[in-house]
Amino acid sequence: MKANFICLADINDSPCVTAKKQTLQQHKIGNVGDDRIIVLKKEIESWYLAGLGDTCCGKLGIPSCDATDSIDKEQFETLISRSGHTPKMNCMSEILKNFDMMTATQKNQSFNYFHRKYLQ
Repeated sequence: MKANFICLADINDSPCVTAKKQTLQQHKIGNVGDDRIIVLKKEIESWYLAGLGDTCCGKLGIPSCDATDSIDKEQFETLISRSGHTPKMNCMSEILKNFDMMTATQKNQSFNYFHRKYLQ
């Protein structure tokens, strides 16, 4: 992919990927080529937790998960709030500082797909 940027979005309630891309182009990001928009089938919040190993989870006070595919936004926010990190963005920043892509490919199917298709 030879793009300066990409737009990642959850499919959420859209009936299909094409409809989601059209909605984003019309209401959110303007005239951006379809090749720069990647629509995920699952919640992107699950990716944050997928990239954390057991040691990092312990350090951040977040329960370790073997698979994060079923974690939605609400569950993610609950885990973050229980960790004692406030505001949420501070914790998300710490997660990204400790994020390991290879761990994420093992713990999350949609991240694994994204990694294989766009990052290799």
